[in-house]
Amino acid sequence: MSHYLRQGMGGVVETATTAASVAASALTNPYTAEILCRVKQLEATNLNKVVLPCVTTPPVFDSLGLRKFMPAIRGYVYAEQHPWAYAVGAALLLGVPLLLGYAAGRAR
Repeated sequence: MSHYLRQGMGGVVETATTAASVAASALTNPYTAEILCRVKQLEATNLNKVVLPCVTTPPVFDSLGLRKFMPAIRGYVYAEQHPWAYAVGAALLLGVPLLLGYAAGRAR
């Protein structure tokens, strides 16, 4: 077996080991169950089926850093279930800075 072939096979084994390690981390992550539940909620919403509630995972440390994305995922699922939330969010995003600017200009 040539030197390059052995290096290539070592790289394949290393890549497979890394992939298995990441998969194990994802499966044991405390947020995995909630993410899967949120995906099922989106599917039910899109198919006009009954949406079952999900248990919200409390803020805990996880090695993948999924905790940072959970508020956005929860918000997205909520907005998909309640389309009016997009309009309210846009109004807040535009209205609050305008209101602050108006208040600051008026105070002078």
